Amino acid sequence: MQWPFAEWGADVVLSGHDHTYERISKDGILHFVNGLGGSSKYDFLDIVEGSQARYNEDYGAMLVEVSGDVIHFQFINRQGSVIDDLELTKHITNSFTLIQQTMP
Repeated sequence: MQWPFAEWGADVVLSGHDHTYERISKDGILHFVNGLGGSSKYDFLDIVEGSQARYNEDYGAMLVEVSGDVIHFQFINRQGSVIDDLELTKHITNSFTLIQQTMP
């Protein structure tokens, strides 16, 4: 999607549609694409610039937890394996800083 997310003040964009999981960093904004909730899984044909994590081996869901100034994102497959794990903290400047990420 090419909408002006930064201009709108977005820090993170969550979307679906593509039947894969991917985490992308573009223009200082994290984009999570999660379409592995059902239907058929897609192959990764073109890797987009800024792609940091990709997964399409099994279905799964995202767990997003917010506590105070911390937001924690996980993608977990049907077997309960954490595939992607990312935690951000919000500063008074209204921008997030990456404090932890894991992609096996």
